[in-house]
Amino acid sequence: MEIKPVIRKKNVPVDQYCDIETGEVMGSGNRLQVLETTELSVVTSKDFVMIETDALLYICKMLSNADLNKFQQMCACLKTDLNIVYNHTIPHTRATLAQALEISEDEVTKLCKRLVKKGVLMKCQVAKSIDVVQEVYIVNPSVARKRRTINNEVLNLFKDFREIISQN
Repeated sequence: MEIKPVIRKKNVPVDQYCDIETGEVMGSGNRLQVLETTELSVVTSKDFVMIETDALLYICKMLSNADLNKFQQMCACLKTDLNIVYNHTIPHTRATLAQALEISEDEVTKLCKRLVKKGVLMKCQVAKSIDVVQEVYIVNPSVARKRRTINNEVLNLFKDFREIISQN
């Protein structure tokens, strides 16, 4: 994370100032620009999660505190333009997600079913190789994401969360 102060440029009437070296009063044809720090700072970060405000308010009402906490932990693990829940460099499995969330694999299954039902998560089967299929967890990008660009196929998988909110 990087924090930089916001600096404002301010034009000062120059006819009130004189040149330090010569003592001459500065004429009206000259410009003087002063830089002032403000009470604001710009905070930039490469690792963040964006959660839509309306979606957050909705899921706060619809999910239990425990489910909301687990969902937020999952959102911290989002990667790629597919909005997949990752375990460092590979997608989370049910076992690794259980370990990360500190719950059993059965509890992960139940949690994911509740999140799928609410429209915030989807489980997809992907071919890891010719004979190995892995289940991946994808978060609805209209709820939470860690990037601005999202794959259109993922956007088409989910109903826009604003529609879900307006129906309830």
